[in-house]
Amino acid sequence: LFTADATSMYTNLHVNYCCQLLDTWLRDLEPNPDEPTIPREAIISGLKIIMKNNIMKFGDCIILQKDGTAMGTPPAPSYAQAAFGVHEIDFVGHFIGNTIKHYRRYIDDVFGIVTIANPYDRHCWQSFLDQLQSFPGLEWTVSPLSNKVDFLDLTLSIGDDHRIHTTLYEKQLNLHLCLPPHSAHPPGVLMGLVHGNVSRIYKLCSNPKDRQAKTKEMFHHLLARGYKAPQLQP
Repeated sequence: LFTADATSMYTNLHVNYCCQLLDTWLRDLEPNPDEPTIPREAIISGLKIIMKNNIMKFGDCIILQKDGTAMGTPPAPSYAQAAFGVHEIDFVGHFIGNTIKHYRRYIDDVFGIVTIANPYDRHCWQSFLDQLQSFPGLEWTVSPLSNKVDFLDLTLSIGDDHRIHTTLYEKQLNLHLCLPPHSAHPPGVLMGLVHGNVSRIYKLCSNPKDRQAKTKEMFHHLLARGYKAPQLQP
């Protein structure tokens, strides 16, 4: 297993280069170039206006962001996802099914499964890393290959049964600051909190005993937050 994380992805995506990539990609999506159905020019023009005119205020300082993804703007996540996605389309497919058995990315976080059984596989793995790092401005931090990795809110591991096992990943400094019982929110919010967390635990934890343990932990976190057991147990 491996994970990869882009260093400051948003701020290191160069506007002109990314808009050029997206313009070409949108053009390739057109079934008939003579009768375009995608307002490509309007989309690219709008993105350039947003990305090149992002003004922020810090105290008494007013700052114009000159390059990189316009921080805090509505299209920022989709823009970043699509811009690097165009690059992925060109190279990831060459490796999937051979050395790279599985590859998924969520904006600036990547998770993958690799099989390295011979020198050729190791050569392919290095070629994949070179392609990953070839996007102008971006630098990816790739974890060493391991049987256990943390990805987003999951810990994934390869068990003795050669299956992928999952459990929740939480940072040690996680304070579990859910809504306190004296909050002015309606009572139904507590039910949503409990149901939502239990559903998350049962979907993300592959071991039944682990599910029970995580549910008990959640119960004690809520008690520590100020809730009473009679409120929670039903």
